[in-house]
Amino acid sequence: MLRKVLLTLALLFSVFVAQADYAQQLALSRQLSEKDPERAIAIAKELLDSVQREQNRLMEAEARHSIGIAMRKLGQYNSAVDQILIASKIFASLNKPKLQAETFNTLGLIRSAQGQFALSLELHIKALEIRRRIEDKWGIAISYNNLGNSFRNAGELDKSIEYLMQSIEIKESLDRPASLAHSYNNLGHTYRRMEDFSSARDYYVKALDIRKDINNQSGVASSLNNIGTLLHLEGNYEEALTHFQQSLEMRRALGDKISELGTLNNIGSTLNKMGRHEDALQTLFSVLDADQISGAPVIRTETLQLISQTYEDMASYAQALSYHQQYFDEYTKLFNEANSKQLMNIQADFGVKENELKVQYLQELTEAEKKARKTENTLLGVALVLLVFVLFLLVQRHRFTVKSKTKLQTLNADLEAKTAKLAEANDSLAELSKTDSLTNIFNRRVFDETIEKQLLVATRKQEPLSLFIVDIDYFKHFNDEFGHQQGDKALIKVAEILGTICKRPEDTVCRYGGEEFAIVLANTPQAGAQQVAESLRSHVERANIESSAISPYPFLTISIGVFTLVPDENSSVEFIIGRADKALFSAKKLGRNQVVSVV
Repeated sequence: MLRKVLLTLALLFSVFVAQADYAQQLALSRQLSEKDPERAIAIAKELLDSVQREQNRLMEAEARHSIGIAMRKLGQYNSAVDQILIASKIFASLNKPKLQAETFNTLGLIRSAQGQFALSLELHIKALEIRRRIEDKWGIAISYNNLGNSFRNAGELDKSIEYLMQSIEIKESLDRPASLAHSYNNLGHTYRRMEDFSSARDYYVKALDIRKDINNQSGVASSLNNIGTLLHLEGNYEEALTHFQQSLEMRRALGDKISELGTLNNIGSTLNKMGRHEDALQTLFSVLDADQISGAPVIRTETLQLISQTYEDMASYAQALSYHQQYFDEYTKLFNEANSKQLMNIQADFGVKENELKVQYLQELTEAEKKARKTENTLLGVALVLLVFVLFLLVQRHRFTVKSKTKLQTLNADLEAKTAKLAEANDSLAELSKTDSLTNIFNRRVFDETIEKQLLVATRKQEPLSLFIVDIDYFKHFNDEFGHQQGDKALIKVAEILGTICKRPEDTVCRYGGEEFAIVLANTPQAGAQQVAESLRSHVERANIESSAISPYPFLTISIGVFTLVPDENSSVEFIIGRADKALFSAKKLGRNQVVSVV
């Protein structure tokens, strides 16, 4: 008997020691995922082999999640997703909601890096719902931070600030400096998108100071990169390049491959601005040749655009057009209309769920009142000897009812106010989703909808359809010489001229992107389109906006590519845009400040 007890104790002790050793390996893998992700993967795989032999399902899931986290840092996104999905299913089968929420969180970060923003938002919402249910305060702070990033990617900048501020408030109360610095950093990104560079710099510096204090090298590299981006936007290219190079050196030392590619793109863009075009191209092509680029479509799209821009600044227009077409194809894959609609639907569903939580509470309150009333009716039938007891219950019930009704009225008022606010926000969102915030003309989304619709109408009625692609000549040089504020004023003035001349109900003037505009003229033949385009060109030139030094013309000018056709059932939007874009390219190649029309 004693021998059996001793054997049992020895077995229990060996299990305890093994579990402690596994936990130590897991902690080391997580710790190294930032500094040395390849070693982190090796440790986690060794752990996985051990726990699989022992059929330890919980530790197997933990090990797979750690492998996925480290693979994400190396840009091995598809392999990371495979490991984390298995881990998530195991956690669900073992009823470990907190750990399952962590897998949803990691998957959301990976999907965002792959440009799948709708799926990323959906995963972060799932993680938040679980964390709210189990009252995981720290996890809720993480989810709020990631939702802030997702709403920034979707262009919902006010919502981004709201969720990031909530995350910061919780993290400050929990004294988590590393994660707090992360949220400061993300808040800086949102203010940068809003072009509030002063606020962006304040939060970037806050994040940098914390990361230096706690010796977070990965975080310091990120902060240096972000401050460099601000300096680049402000035209301080030498100082920006210094920050980017410091960030690159640290990221290479840490083995952070994906972040390294993003910093190389920033260096390439800055070198191009400094006129070092060949150095810029060498840097940017090194990004395209990297093994990790296939799993990072957002970075690849940015790289193609920067290469096209560099070739254009070098006046190598054939190469510029080739890489611009590749950029356009990649951009269309990432940000097509279907993805945009899916993203908006998920955002709307999330808003509804927030209100449903309040409605659910009101329903539970009403149900509680019904139960109290039923109890009262039962007690009223009790004998007179229990009258005192019944009266006591009635007093208690009265107090409860008054308190419940007061709370119900407060919640109803709050719900009505929130509903009105949501309706107002939805109206504003609908308007903002159609209008370019700078020029107050229609945006790219309206253009995509309009050209599709007008193509169908023109095909059915067999009417001519004309498309203009308008580009402000030497605009990037204009920005460099006069500053972004003057550049914005020039964009506003050009948009005003385009809208004044193309004012028919069937004319649609849109900002196409950057310094480009797109104009759809329904039921307009080539001769009429040519006349309107020439009028636009001459009016802009006569606006007497001073041009940059590189321009051969004394005043700011535009180039216009015009394409007119009477479409048939084989005509496509992509063909129409491609022809107009080619005409614009010809106008630029012929010296700019002119109209080129093709049929």
